Amino acid sequence: MIEALEREALRAWAGDLAAAPARWAAHVRHRAGRRVSVPLDAPTGTAACLVCWMPGHDTGFQGHEALGAIALVKGSLRVERRAGAGVRSRTYSVGDVLDIDPGDIHRIAHVGGEPAVSIHVQVSAVPVKGDWPLTHLGSRIPA
Repeated sequence: MIEALEREALRAWAGDLAAAPARWAAHVRHRAGRRVSVPLDAPTGTAACLVCWMPGHDTGFQGHEALGAIALVKGSLRVERRAGAGVRSRTYSVGDVLDIDPGDIHRIAHVGGEPAVSIHVQVSAVPVKGDWPLTHLGSRIPA
């Protein structure tokens, strides 16, 4: 029950941030060689981040230990999730909000021609399992 309430609160918070470009639009900048990640103001015990994506940007498979949500504000991203012995894939576009569950193993990649922008929120910044250096959100992305 508590996790369901937290999930809804995170989805609402991600959506509220996405709908308030005055809080993040000045930080949008794209680099061809790597994603740009900018921390956003967040309440104690939580983390929020703006992530700017371009063609070729890909997280590789990564895991999170905390509940989170991602709102897409520009462009498209493909999320692949490990499911049993396979992988299921879904493409998200502007206005979509996706959930990140503790223990979820997923990969996020930019798709489409235009740059993408996403807002990431999570309950706490805890270490994750994967092969990339840690960011302030606990996500692993290439340096």
